[in-house]
Amino acid sequence: MILNVSVIGLVVAIVGLFIAIVQTWISLRQYLESKKLPVVTEEQELRILRALVTETRGRALNTYKSSPYYRPALDSLKERGLIRQKGDKYYLTDIGEKVVRKHLADFLKRK
Repeated sequence: MILNVSVIGLVVAIVGLFIAIVQTWISLRQYLESKKLPVVTEEQELRILRALVTETRGRALNTYKSSPYYRPALDSLKERGLIRQKGDKYYLTDIGEKVVRKHLADFLKRK
């Protein structure tokens, strides 16, 4: 009986160690991937990215397009590949989605 408890305890410890290693590896990969993302710090660009977060069907962004304040930011995001335009609608690219996701996660951690 004592031998069985010892074996069970050893198996639990090994499984726990394995889980901790996997979690650390995943966290490290996520951290390294986030460091490869483009950095967006301009408020106008961040506002445009946030405006597109849930827009799976795209968004026209007419106010941003016609505004001399936002238009350079809109063009910059397109040039950098963070958003794309199809017809009169704008969409987040995969990289743009990762950038805005990181931005929002960082913001929520500070709150």
